[in-house]
Amino acid sequence: MSQADTATHAPDQVPDNTRTARKHPRQDTSVARDGPAQALATTPNSIKSWNASIRAQVKERTMSYAVQGFLYPVYGGKPRLIMVPIKSDCEYEEDSPRWIEDLDFERWFPFGHIQTTVSSVPQLDRVLPNGFSLITTKNQLRTLRNACAESVLSVSHKGNLIVLRHSSRNPACLTNLYSTDRTLVDLLLIAHFKSLQDRESEDEI
Repeated sequence: MSQADTATHAPDQVPDNTRTARKHPRQDTSVARDGPAQALATTPNSIKSWNASIRAQVKERTMSYAVQGFLYPVYGGKPRLIMVPIKSDCEYEEDSPRWIEDLDFERWFPFGHIQTTVSSVPQLDRVLPNGFSLITTKNQLRTLRNACAESVLSVSHKGNLIVLRHSSRNPACLTNLYSTDRTLVDLLLIAHFKSLQDRESEDEI
């Protein structure tokens, strides 16, 4: 584990109720509603336990499916692959498309989330073969600054950041992201945030 991944929160500081939530991550979504808990829910060990739990539920067919994307966590360190599960009350037929509206983001965005679709790289004036969805918090006043986004992307951002990929054949349908996609996703986010900054600068003129 790199020095960045062990940033500011030691594992022995995790309260007992948070440890319980890691064993059953879908049963207690309130665990990430305050600042420290938001950080603890995105530590490397917490993410590893969460992913293992979701994969086990999908394998055992107690969960219909989950989509794999990248999480840029408030805790810091590097971006990590994360399993985003389907909502527990959502009906799903096998082999049906996987829609973003059916996914449960509450663990990382307890105050609601905003979805932004990106299909081009502004600086390169290039349309991407796959569209991407950026998931960000709806309430920045109650979220922590994103240490990962600051160190990896050199951008100021509050709250977690999740990136999901859409199918090239069916833009409404989601496909999994993999570790080999990391460089592309980083470049996409850097270009996206720079475009936002440029727009804000133009508005101020």
